[in-house]
Amino acid sequence: MNKIKLKGDLTMLRQDIKQKLQNENYFLQDEDISSQDLEGIVETLGDKEVPSIDLASNYIGDVAALTLMQLSTRNLGLAKTNLTDETVHQLLACNKYSSLNLRGNKITDSAFSELDVESLTSITQLDLSYTYISDATLNFLVKFPNLKIVLLNFNQSLSSNAVIKLAGKLSLCYIESFGCQLNDKTREIMGRFNVSNKDRTTKFLKKKSISCLY
Repeated sequence: MNKIKLKGDLTMLRQDIKQKLQNENYFLQDEDISSQDLEGIVETLGDKEVPSIDLASNYIGDVAALTLMQLSTRNLGLAKTNLTDETVHQLLACNKYSSLNLRGNKITDSAFSELDVESLTSITQLDLSYTYISDATLNFLVKFPNLKIVLLNFNQSLSSNAVIKLAGKLSLCYIESFGCQLNDKTREIMGRFNVSNKDRTTKFLKKKSISCLY
Protein backbone atom coordinates (compact mmCIF):
# COMPACT_ATOMS: atom_id res chain seq x y z
CA MET A 1 0.00 0.00 0.00
CA ASN A 2 1.35 3.46 -0.92
CA LYS A 3 2.05 5.79 1.95
CA ILE A 4 0.19 9.08 2.09
CA LYS A 5 1.98 12.35 2.73
CA LEU A 6 1.06 13.62 6.16
CA LYS A 7 0.77 17.29 6.99
CA GLY A 8 0.52 19.33 10.16
CA ASP A 9 2.70 19.12 13.25
CA LEU A 10 3.97 15.54 13.11
CA THR A 11 5.79 15.99 16.42
CA MET A 12 2.37 15.69 18.05
CA LEU A 13 2.08 12.09 16.84
CA ARG A 14 3.61 8.95 18.31
CA GLN A 15 5.68 7.05 15.77
CA ASP A 16 3.37 4.00 15.75
CA ILE A 17 0.29 6.11 15.12
CA LYS A 18 2.08 8.11 12.44
CA GLN A 19 2.98 4.84 10.69
CA LYS A 20 -0.63 3.69 10.72
CA LEU A 21 -1.91 6.96 9.28
CA GLN A 22 0.74 6.88 6.56
CA ASN A 23 -0.54 3.44 5.59
CA GLU A 24 -4.13 4.69 5.70
CA ASN A 25 -4.88 2.41 8.63
CA TYR A 26 -7.48 4.16 10.75
CA PHE A 27 -8.21 1.27 13.11
CA LEU A 28 -6.62 2.51 16.31
CA GLN A 29 -8.31 0.35 18.92
CA ASP A 30 -6.69 -0.15 22.32
CA GLU A 31 -3.67 2.01 21.50
CA ASP A 32 -3.58 3.98 24.78
CA ILE A 33 -4.26 7.12 22.78
CA SER A 34 -3.96 10.39 24.71
CA SER A 35 -5.65 13.75 24.16
CA GLN A 36 -2.42 14.98 22.56
CA ASP A 37 -2.41 11.99 20.21
CA LEU A 38 -5.97 12.83 19.15
CA GLU A 39 -5.07 16.45 18.52
CA GLY A 40 -2.18 15.21 16.41
CA ILE A 41 -4.46 12.88 14.44
CA VAL A 42 -6.93 15.69 13.73
CA GLU A 43 -4.14 18.11 12.81
CA THR A 44 -2.46 15.55 10.57
CA LEU A 45 -5.51 14.36 8.68
CA GLY A 46 -7.01 17.83 8.34
CA ASP A 47 -9.89 17.77 5.88
CA LYS A 48 -8.85 14.45 4.31
CA GLU A 49 -11.88 12.25 3.71
CA VAL A 50 -11.46 9.20 5.97
CA PRO A 51 -13.98 6.40 5.29
CA SER A 52 -13.91 5.09 8.85
CA ILE A 53 -11.94 5.62 12.04
CA ASP A 54 -12.15 3.28 15.03
CA LEU A 55 -10.80 4.33 18.42
CA ALA A 56 -12.41 1.64 20.55
CA SER A 57 -11.00 0.86 24.01
CA ASN A 58 -9.06 4.08 24.33
CA TYR A 59 -9.79 6.17 27.43
CA ILE A 60 -10.69 9.21 25.36
CA GLY A 61 -13.40 10.99 27.34
CA ASP A 62 -15.71 13.79 26.32
CA VAL A 63 -13.44 16.69 25.37
CA ALA A 64 -11.21 14.56 23.15
CA ALA A 65 -14.21 12.86 21.52
CA LEU A 66 -15.64 16.22 20.51
CA THR A 67 -12.27 17.09 18.97
CA LEU A 68 -12.88 14.20 16.57
CA MET A 69 -15.90 16.02 15.15
CA GLN A 70 -13.39 18.07 13.14
CA LEU A 71 -12.47 14.97 11.12
CA SER A 72 -14.13 14.31 7.80
CA THR A 73 -15.47 10.81 8.36
CA ARG A 74 -18.87 9.17 8.13
CA ASN A 75 -18.17 6.13 10.33
CA LEU A 76 -16.89 6.59 13.86
CA GLY A 77 -16.03 3.82 16.32
CA LEU A 78 -16.04 4.97 19.95
CA ALA A 79 -16.77 1.76 21.84
CA LYS A 80 -15.56 1.79 25.45
CA THR A 81 -14.11 5.30 25.31
CA ASN A 82 -15.65 6.73 28.50
CA LEU A 83 -18.24 8.96 26.85
CA THR A 84 -21.13 10.64 28.67
CA ASP A 85 -24.68 11.44 27.61
CA GLU A 86 -23.86 15.04 26.73
CA THR A 87 -21.10 14.13 24.29
CA VAL A 88 -23.14 11.38 22.61
CA HIS A 89 -25.99 13.87 22.28
CA GLN A 90 -23.68 16.27 20.42
CA LEU A 91 -22.27 13.52 18.19
CA LEU A 92 -25.79 12.55 17.18
CA ALA A 93 -27.06 16.10 16.80
CA CYS A 94 -24.33 17.11 14.34
CA ASN A 95 -25.96 14.73 11.82
CA LYS A 96 -22.70 13.93 9.98
CA TYR A 97 -22.21 10.26 10.85
CA SER A 98 -23.66 7.30 9.04
CA SER A 99 -22.57 4.83 11.71
CA LEU A 100 -21.67 5.29 15.36
CA ASN A 101 -20.34 2.54 17.58
CA LEU A 102 -21.08 3.59 21.16
CA ARG A 103 -20.88 0.13 22.71
CA GLY A 104 -19.77 -0.10 26.32
CA ASN A 105 -20.15 3.55 27.26
CA LYS A 106 -22.18 4.53 30.33
CA ILE A 107 -24.82 6.36 28.35
CA THR A 108 -28.51 6.54 29.22
CA ASP A 109 -31.75 7.72 27.67
CA SER A 110 -30.65 11.30 28.34
CA ALA A 111 -28.26 11.09 25.37
CA PHE A 112 -31.31 10.98 23.09
CA SER A 113 -33.59 13.42 24.88
CA GLU A 114 -34.43 16.72 23.18
CA LEU A 115 -32.92 15.58 19.90
CA ASP A 116 -34.73 16.57 16.74
CA VAL A 117 -34.61 12.91 15.80
CA GLU A 118 -36.63 13.15 12.61
CA SER A 119 -34.05 15.54 11.13
CA LEU A 120 -31.16 13.12 11.77
CA THR A 121 -31.12 11.65 8.29
CA SER A 122 -27.47 10.56 8.23
CA ILE A 123 -27.57 7.84 10.87
CA THR A 124 -28.03 4.35 9.41
CA GLN A 125 -26.20 2.21 12.00
CA LEU A 126 -25.97 2.40 15.78
CA ASP A 127 -24.31 0.09 18.26
CA LEU A 128 -25.76 0.72 21.72
CA SER A 129 -24.79 -2.62 23.23
CA TYR A 130 -23.67 -2.76 26.87
CA THR A 131 -25.03 0.69 27.67
CA TYR A 132 -27.69 1.83 30.13
CA ILE A 133 -30.56 2.68 27.82
CA SER A 134 -34.18 1.71 28.38
CA ASP A 135 -37.40 1.61 26.38
CA ALA A 136 -37.35 5.42 26.20
CA THR A 137 -34.36 5.27 23.85
CA LEU A 138 -36.08 2.72 21.62
CA ASN A 139 -38.98 5.14 21.31
CA PHE A 140 -36.48 7.66 19.93
CA LEU A 141 -34.89 5.13 17.59
CA VAL A 142 -38.25 4.45 15.97
CA LYS A 143 -38.19 8.06 14.74
CA PHE A 144 -34.74 7.96 13.07
CA PRO A 145 -35.74 8.22 9.40
CA ASN A 146 -32.98 6.12 7.82
CA LEU A 147 -31.85 3.76 10.58
CA LYS A 148 -31.08 0.33 9.10
CA ILE A 149 -29.07 -1.58 11.71
CA VAL A 150 -29.13 -1.31 15.48
CA LEU A 151 -27.28 -3.41 18.06
CA LEU A 152 -28.80 -3.51 21.54
CA ASN A 153 -26.99 -6.45 23.10
CA PHE A 154 -26.93 -6.88 26.88
CA ASN A 155 -29.14 -3.94 27.78
CA GLN A 156 -31.07 -5.32 30.72
CA SER A 157 -33.77 -2.64 30.91
CA LEU A 158 -35.33 -3.21 27.49
CA SER A 159 -38.79 -4.74 27.38
CA SER A 160 -40.10 -7.22 24.85
CA ASN A 161 -42.89 -4.84 23.82
CA ALA A 162 -40.47 -2.00 23.05
CA VAL A 163 -38.16 -4.23 20.98
CA ILE A 164 -41.09 -5.58 18.96
CA LYS A 165 -42.32 -2.02 18.39
CA LEU A 166 -38.86 -1.08 17.10
CA ALA A 167 -38.95 -4.04 14.70
CA GLY A 168 -42.05 -2.49 13.16
CA LYS A 169 -39.97 0.39 11.83
CA LEU A 170 -39.93 -0.07 8.08
CA SER A 171 -36.41 1.23 7.44
CA LEU A 172 -34.80 -1.30 9.81
CA CYS A 173 -33.41 -4.55 8.43
CA TYR A 174 -31.34 -5.88 11.35
CA ILE A 175 -31.76 -5.72 15.13
CA GLU A 176 -29.38 -7.53 17.46
CA SER A 177 -30.60 -8.10 21.02
CA PHE A 178 -28.52 -10.90 22.54
CA GLY A 179 -28.42 -10.87 26.32
CA CYS A 180 -31.51 -8.70 26.73
CA GLN A 181 -34.27 -9.83 29.08
CA LEU A 182 -36.74 -10.70 26.34
CA ASN A 183 -39.37 -13.41 26.50
CA ASP A 184 -39.17 -16.48 24.29
CA LYS A 185 -41.86 -15.25 21.92
CA THR A 186 -40.00 -12.00 21.32
CA ARG A 187 -36.71 -13.83 20.69
CA GLU A 188 -38.49 -15.95 18.11
CA ILE A 189 -40.03 -12.89 16.46
CA MET A 190 -36.66 -11.12 16.32
CA GLY A 191 -35.01 -14.20 14.84
CA ARG A 192 -37.61 -14.32 12.07
CA PHE A 193 -37.27 -10.58 11.54
CA ASN A 194 -33.53 -10.79 10.90
CA VAL A 195 -33.83 -13.86 8.69
CA SER A 196 -36.60 -12.32 6.58
CA ASN A 197 -34.51 -9.17 6.08
CA LYS A 198 -31.22 -10.95 5.42
CA ASP A 199 -31.09 -9.95 1.75
CA ARG A 200 -31.80 -6.30 2.59
CA THR A 201 -29.10 -6.31 5.24
CA THR A 202 -26.53 -7.89 2.94
CA LYS A 203 -27.35 -5.49 0.12
CA PHE A 204 -27.09 -2.49 2.44
CA LEU A 205 -23.74 -3.52 3.90
CA LYS A 206 -22.34 -4.35 0.47
CA LYS A 207 -23.39 -0.95 -0.83
CA LYS A 208 -21.97 0.77 2.23
CA SER A 209 -18.76 -1.25 1.78
CA ILE A 210 -17.34 -0.31 5.18
CA SER A 211 -18.78 -0.31 8.64
CA CYS A 212 -17.67 0.32 12.20
CA LEU A 213 -20.49 -1.74 13.56
CA TYR A 214 -21.22 -4.98 11.78
